[in-house]
Amino acid sequence: PALQTKRLLLTRTIPRRGTYLLGPIRITSSFPLGMVRWRYDVPEKDKAHVVVHPPIGQMQFLGRQRLGIKGAGEGKPNASLLEGVDEFRGVRDYRPGDPARLVHWRSTAKRGSLVVRELDPAAGRGILLVTLLVPSARGTERAITETLLSFVSTVVVDVSKDPTLALTLLIVGKEPALVRGNISSTRVSSYLRALALAEPTTDPNDIEQARRLLRETDTRDRRYWLASLAGIAPEGRPAWGPLPTRRTLQPIVLNASAGDLDPLWIPPPLSDGPTPSPSDLQTVQNSTSTAG
Repeated sequence: PALQTKRLLLTRTIPRRGTYLLGPIRITSSFPLGMVRWRYDVPEKDKAHVVVHPPIGQMQFLGRQRLGIKGAGEGKPNASLLEGVDEFRGVRDYRPGDPARLVHWRSTAKRGSLVVRELDPAAGRGILLVTLLVPSARGTERAITETLLSFVSTVVVDVSKDPTLALTLLIVGKEPALVRGNISSTRVSSYLRALALAEPTTDPNDIEQARRLLRETDTRDRRYWLASLAGIAPEGRPAWGPLPTRRTLQPIVLNASAGDLDPLWIPPPLSDGPTPSPSDLQTVQNSTSTAG
């Protein structure tokens, strides 16, 4: 009717992770008598971009124990993983999700708005998670790639429950990506977006580009996790050699093709529709969805 609003809800199942452009969108009307048909095409700039991240499973107690992740009600993690002291870098404006203990009250009083201390995380609180998407010489099934990315996404979400942890995620694949910082439920979407767009590669240039990405960062991570499709490059040699890290413990290597992931997590259930995101991701559901 004239001068009134009509609200429509369209439900769409997106079968695979990635980025999608919703459209084209066309609005038509023949009000009031159906004699004239009016049409309006929504401009490109107003169309909605949706990022569908890999489905999220659930970490098992054994998985948290293997990776040294502190889970709710599981007591304190190994003291050897908490060595070092955070170094003071400066102050910045408060962002949602910042711990209250980091508020710098003197600067807050001067500015009249919340200011927090920005810290360089100690080596003991840093995690380097390398996702190696390099198939073996025999090739790797697509299902294993999707399982690996789903597992890594589950680990990222689990780690985000501790906002004091710093996580560096390096994806070695087609168009390598690196995401680094203090992870929390408000920043987890940056990591999930990179995993949503990840694809396998057999190009040596991609591997070398990933090495350069890591060399350009001040890697002070104490824990090093390597999650790989197979662990062997097409040429039959190790696909990933020594990493330029400091004070890093013995790496934990997880080979998806060998079934190393199975005892560590509960994969997400398969369904005909999208799987809801866990409660930790409620704050980022405007920009990400979970693949079914």
